[in-house]
Amino acid sequence: MILFFIPKEIYCFETDIRDIVMAFFPYEKVHFFILEKFNYFLQNKRKEKTLINIKIPTTKKSSIIVESFLNLNLYYIQIKSMKTSKNKKQNRNDLKRNLYKDFSKLTKKTLPWGTLTGIRPVNIVSETLDGKNKNQIENYLNKEYFLSKEKIELLIKISNIEKKVIKQKQCTDYKNMYSMYVGIPFCKSTCLYCSFTSYNINQYKNEVDNYLDALEKEIIYEKDNFPQNKKILSLYIGGGTPTSLCEKDFERLLNFIKKGTSHLKKHKNFEYTIEAGRPDTITKEKLQLMKEYNVNRISINPQTFNQKTLDIIGRSHKVEDIYDKFYMAKEMGFDNINMDLIIGLPGEKLEDVVYSFCEIAKLKPASLTIHSLALKRASRLNFEKKFWDKNYSALIKDPTEINKMMKCAFFLASELNLNPYYLYRQKNIAGNLENIGFSSLQKECLYNIMMMGEKHSVFGFGAGASSKIVKYENNEKQITRINGHKSVLDYIKKWQGEKK
Repeated sequence: MILFFIPKEIYCFETDIRDIVMAFFPYEKVHFFILEKFNYFLQNKRKEKTLINIKIPTTKKSSIIVESFLNLNLYYIQIKSMKTSKNKKQNRNDLKRNLYKDFSKLTKKTLPWGTLTGIRPVNIVSETLDGKNKNQIENYLNKEYFLSKEKIELLIKISNIEKKVIKQKQCTDYKNMYSMYVGIPFCKSTCLYCSFTSYNINQYKNEVDNYLDALEKEIIYEKDNFPQNKKILSLYIGGGTPTSLCEKDFERLLNFIKKGTSHLKKHKNFEYTIEAGRPDTITKEKLQLMKEYNVNRISINPQTFNQKTLDIIGRSHKVEDIYDKFYMAKEMGFDNINMDLIIGLPGEKLEDVVYSFCEIAKLKPASLTIHSLALKRASRLNFEKKFWDKNYSALIKDPTEINKMMKCAFFLASELNLNPYYLYRQKNIAGNLENIGFSSLQKECLYNIMMMGEKHSVFGFGAGASSKIVKYENNEKQITRINGHKSVLDYIKKWQGEKK
């Protein structure tokens, strides 16, 4: 447990402090208190605790003092004497850099991503440092965020590939385009690590019709609100698992989406993706429907090729289903298939991950997304983490192991001629690493690039979906996020009174 005592004037940086602490101490509980309460804890501490004073200057006139009493997993940390400026971003970065130095000294370790805790690090290179040469970018990222050379090179590479893809797919004018997301919040079961809006379709089967009624009403209601002078670049149906719907409901979904978007101007390289993630939800009939409705990209997501792990994480399919449905889709003409794998799953060691990579190599998908397991707040893994950690070593505490897994992922991608083209990070992610998408040439997902880069507006429909409105004014990007209902029942209730 980690207790933080911070002055009121920097309490606004609580989230930033927490992110740095969690990067050094994954899975620890962190609590924050106003500085004045520190004396109470100081007076009640046990005598055998050792006082450690670390002073790191913030300016020539002031410093941050971190006092730490260490006893087993209990830390008392006091921050004081921080001189702030009017620039909030500068204050935040100064604080994060100093905390990083303190914790690096205390734990005797460094982090590959340094102080960088944001979700979209590629944006720093592609936007903030656009027009800078390689040396300038490297110096900035190292000085400002303490990034490792390896991560700096990765960000530069992805940024360059991203620009190349945008040019090749003729969407350099992406500011005058937009994308669309449709959420289907049903699955055959909820995976151990999942925190997305997802409901067991067997338990909610009586609400599926009501949900599709509501979704159809929303799309029809909003169809005239799409930008009339812009083109739609990509449409992504995710969830949940859209293919968990029966054939009849799945066809109904595709049909009313077609009707609700038929009037839209489509880009010449319009991309239409469906997340067919769970192999046991894919049928020949559903694949045929996707073909008929011009879906040109799908995902079939194994997550692992180890049956024991599939059973542990609650995926109700067999390893054989992965091969069967992949080859079925290939035979039916789908040439842009993405596959997801997760490193750091409960009980899996390096050899287990290598085995999954070897099986992926046999299939040779057009693109591959590698996720580092994230301990998400609303997931069953988080609620039951003591049980899973004790019985299945669910939480990898040694970053060396997870780093080896990621290095193997890069080697696999290289062997399959897949290049990294998008990247994002999450809180409480295994090894403080990243999630990264690899792709063969011309098979990169435009939706991923635009959505992760926040390059243009994405209009979201359905329970759990959100819209992100991106506007450019005077070379400044303004982003407005509009969140919808996460609850399926609340979403249905909202639209029940609306007429089609």
